[in-house]
Amino acid sequence: MDQSPRQTRIAPGPKESALRAARAVYGRIERSPAAPMLRTRVVQRTRRRLQRRMHATEVLEVLDGLKASGLAVWVAGGWGVDALLGAQTRQHDDLDLIVDLAQEGDAQAALRGLGFRRIRAEFFEGALMPKQIIMRDRAGRIVDLHGVDARTWPGSWRELLDRAGRSAVPFDPAKPFAVGMIEGRPVECLSPELQLASRQVYELPDSAATDARALCARFQLAEPQYLRAVT
Repeated sequence: MDQSPRQTRIAPGPKESALRAARAVYGRIERSPAAPMLRTRVVQRTRRRLQRRMHATEVLEVLDGLKASGLAVWVAGGWGVDALLGAQTRQHDDLDLIVDLAQEGDAQAALRGLGFRRIRAEFFEGALMPKQIIMRDRAGRIVDLHGVDARTWPGSWRELLDRAGRSAVPFDPAKPFAVGMIEGRPVECLSPELQLASRQVYELPDSAATDARALCARFQLAEPQYLRAVT
């Protein structure tokens, strides 16, 4: 009688086993009352070593999975910049996705179907995308889901900046999105103007300043005032 061939499982090496154990410990702390200690710089540097980079093909797999669930999302963050530039310029620790608040729950469900689970939610007062739901899979890849109210956003954010006297970077609220390219495929993403505007409300790491300058050069946009303070 014919027998199906057995599948051989390859045991993870010592390094991978240690990383899995460390990720598991980190995840338990994230869901405990001790979670605030994870915000320190030392712990955050360790976290970046524990998580996997999000590669271009994996970005497309996530986007395809969400599209198959009937969801509209837009790429933001570092991958959003590289989509606008049409090429990957650096490595990315995570994938930032914008979704309409009305579909936020469905997006989380779809991501769970792709192997991601919710770690925590964060809120950043004054940011372009203040709400963030962090989801991670067993491999350590991270998707940051940003729910926005599509009925009023990003005009509501500009009104907030106007009231605070911080509207230094112009953008058209009626045109928040653009089409970029990842691995030769068109993807919906945040517009270059909003990418620049979003950076005016926080202290820029080197990578964010480099991204902003690349966008200015690519789309012939005036360099924002905040870049002059960054060497």
